[in-house]
Amino acid sequence: MDIAAFLGGIGLFLLGMSMMTDGLRLAAGPTLKSILGRWTRTAGRGLVAGAVITAIVQSSSATSVSMLGFVNAGFLSLQQAVWVVFGAHVGTTTTGWLVAIAGVRFSMTGFGLPLIGLGMLVQLFSGDRPRLAGLGRAVAGFGAFFMGIGILQSAFAGFGFSTGALGVDEDSVVGLFAFMISGIVLTLMTQSASATVAITLTAVSSGAVSLAPAAAIIVGANIGMTSPAVIAALGATAAARRTALSEVLFSLIAALAAFCMLPLYLWVCAEALKWTGLPDDGVMVLAAFHTLLNLMGVVLIWPLAPLLFKVISRLFVSAEEELARPQFLDATIVGVSDLAASGLYHETRRALRLSMEFARDRLEAGPVRPAATRRRGIRLLLEEIRGFVDTAMTAQPFSDAAAHAIPELVRALQHGEELLALPPETPDPALGGPLRQALVDAVLACLVLPAEGEDRPEIALAAQKSAESAYDAFKHLLLQELAHRLSSVERIDQGLAWAQALKRISYVTTRSRLRILAAAAYLKPGEGQAAG
Repeated sequence: MDIAAFLGGIGLFLLGMSMMTDGLRLAAGPTLKSILGRWTRTAGRGLVAGAVITAIVQSSSATSVSMLGFVNAGFLSLQQAVWVVFGAHVGTTTTGWLVAIAGVRFSMTGFGLPLIGLGMLVQLFSGDRPRLAGLGRAVAGFGAFFMGIGILQSAFAGFGFSTGALGVDEDSVVGLFAFMISGIVLTLMTQSASATVAITLTAVSSGAVSLAPAAAIIVGANIGMTSPAVIAALGATAAARRTALSEVLFSLIAALAAFCMLPLYLWVCAEALKWTGLPDDGVMVLAAFHTLLNLMGVVLIWPLAPLLFKVISRLFVSAEEELARPQFLDATIVGVSDLAASGLYHETRRALRLSMEFARDRLEAGPVRPAATRRRGIRLLLEEIRGFVDTAMTAQPFSDAAAHAIPELVRALQHGEELLALPPETPDPALGGPLRQALVDAVLACLVLPAEGEDRPEIALAAQKSAESAYDAFKHLLLQELAHRLSSVERIDQGLAWAQALKRISYVTTRSRLRILAAAAYLKPGEGQAAG
């Protein structure tokens, strides 16, 4: 084998693939995101979207890594992204068909050179039209792609792979396993399953590799193609890591089935090509095999998907997800009115306690980096609780106690949400002197949710009254400083806004405690009193 031609052919092929991917993505513009927005609501649509997008950009890695970014940003859920990724595995097989139908059947060198020239001219004279420039880059990429295939064919001329020198029959299980490992390694080295498939198809067309070992290499390439997503997920969110793990599991399931039934898969592909009237030579059979491999992966994983999502959702749990996971709510209590109301009561108490602790920490320590994560986690919990209320409302009619308690709990949740936005940035610590700290201490005393059965309306109202008195004293002092020109108007404005926010905290906290007590009075007579 001509090593220089082999390396140059791979380089041209990868360069062409990169140019096609970048150019087609640029030419498509916002179309790809539009497809994602409208075509990922169901598993079937997600599969089609993934296949179509990957066929357009000619890169499953680009699709998979993009999905991780969308999951990271919250644009797609785990279930939506996973089906798009599975579809990308099907869509990437179009590269194999392109190589099988055109790349190895015709002399593409004379055809590829004009494409490169034409594409670069279009890009050069595209002016301020980026989509036209992208189209030109894609055309040039096609030219480089076919040039690479032609050079690879010449590199493989007269060369043959065999495991015979190792004393292993290449069609044995051990021999096929060795070829599969070589497919994984080659894909990891090139970071492109399409490159591995193209190399394999050109090797088969040149007689360098027989059919079964070549199919085993393609199985390995299908496993190795998950590496870009795995690498991209290392520093990503928990949801993105779950998406990458789902892709790895899909590839392993598809590969295991194909490896165990390799002769059957190849026979089905050959018969299908004969039935359709297409050529049934080794190159076409392998292109069909690559497609069948991934289609069967989809068929096999479809019934396993609910269990897969359930198991994977428990992995890589982030701090905010741990906060957002309800402790007192689940599907088993939705249909029982009193149980649903009781679970909702306890979960609402927990959410309010977390909101109060968040506000306390912000007030005592000021803005800190983990605050955003905690806030997101608590807000997710509040959304989970509201979702449970919606589900419970449609399950069956509430009992009288639940019908009165649940509105109180929903109002309490609204107060808890408001606590997450407070307090604002702390003003000058010297502003207000001791009265400033007195106001902080009074508000901190409000931000306490006593143990169940130990709170009373008069306790909550007394704490609020103390906070309002501290606020009045602090406000009076600041206005006196302004009157005597001891502070600037801007400094006094900041102090008054901060104090007003703290006063609001005391009010919101008190109202939430009274709502909880009112709900307890309906659900557990004798333990609480209705809010006024």
